[in-house]
Amino acid sequence: MKIISKTTKQLPLLFSHWRVNKGKDLKTSSPSIILDKWNTIINGRMNPLNTHDDLLAAEAVQLILNESEDDLQTIRLMLIEDLIKKPNVMDKEQYVKVNQALLIRILDNLFAFSQTRPLNENILLLYNTLSQHLQSTLDFIEDFFSNSFDRKDEKAEQTFYLYKGKGVTGKEAFNLLDGRSVHKDLVTKEGQPYKAWMQLDFENKDKNNNFEVKQFHEKYGFDLKAAVEKFPITDLKEPDKEKALMQSLQKGNVQSVTIEKDGSSHKMFIEADPQFKKVNLYDSNMK
Repeated sequence: MKIISKTTKQLPLLFSHWRVNKGKDLKTSSPSIILDKWNTIINGRMNPLNTHDDLLAAEAVQLILNESEDDLQTIRLMLIEDLIKKPNVMDKEQYVKVNQALLIRILDNLFAFSQTRPLNENILLLYNTLSQHLQSTLDFIEDFFSNSFDRKDEKAEQTFYLYKGKGVTGKEAFNLLDGRSVHKDLVTKEGQPYKAWMQLDFENKDKNNNFEVKQFHEKYGFDLKAAVEKFPITDLKEPDKEKALMQSLQKGNVQSVTIEKDGSSHKMFIEADPQFKKVNLYDSNMK
């Protein structure tokens, strides 16, 4: 018997703006767009600071979990289709890395939310089960595509050290090992504080078998804000969104943005590239 309640009738409104086509219309979407949908929903309506009563019922939680299972299965099918059947995905390795980064970002947020107290038991179940769904998709990507690309090194490893309890976070470490740059508050051997962008040099290692770290100081001349403002990004129109975008890029994230072009909006992805004093912009296929 199908249970119909007030909650389950209303809840699809949570997703109505974010529905993507499945099945025959698979090509009209992409894994990154679906993950961006969930990132927006989780940081919006599912944020413990914003949670509404319509998410507290067990029926509502189950509906969301069903949606999650459907979407993540769609992501797997899309990845297989894009990376195996489509020769026009130019940088397939980067394509996989971006989706890994998006999954890790959402998992980090869900973990942080799950530590909030007090927390409704249905909401906690929602956070934990969504995390399991996302983690299984991340494991699938790593298992299925780990041998799909030619690499000089089978596995990149790096020891990150703390100084007075400060250092790179887990997410920043992932981004550094993925080849991106991270902006940090650092301290000289003499104890003087300074700011710099960090990037691993995968061509050179030190005596401890760690990759050398390249640093781009403020005097190097990279202005992140000026580089981002070269593009018609709608997020820059709102101070809070602009601040969040800059902070995300400084952490080394590949961040989703909306670009206004030819009178219409386009979802794209952006990352900081301080070494070449610019930012890189990609579409949903990482072109």
